[in-house]
Amino acid sequence: MADWEPVFIDIEGRKFSTWRGVARDPEHYAVIGDFFVTGVDKPTPAQTADIRAIHKDLIAELEPHNLVWKKEIPFAVLTLWDIFVTVGIYVPTGAFVSKNGDSSVGLQIGVLRVDAATQDAW
Repeated sequence: MADWEPVFIDIEGRKFSTWRGVARDPEHYAVIGDFFVTGVDKPTPAQTADIRAIHKDLIAELEPHNLVWKKEIPFAVLTLWDIFVTVGIYVPTGAFVSKNGDSSVGLQIGVLRVDAATQDAW
């Protein structure tokens, strides 16, 4: 991991925020999913010690379709999205992505690519 960039910060209440991981080599690697933090500070290295980027050859990026959580605050709406059903060659990871708004349009979430015949990662 190289860093975390903010996706949503509860500026008024300062109760929570979501962050998207930035891989050291974003051309070849991706971080699947976002990170939810209590408070508004960037995730610490201790909180994210076991999170790794994955090579982009092993994933596909799809639009999430399942609304997991929604929080309305006075001047914004935070939604968390995931994918729980895919076609045969993809496996959902259980990760989520976040957005300021009610729609998942424009979001992408990584899913693992799997050879359906052998069940081995490509």
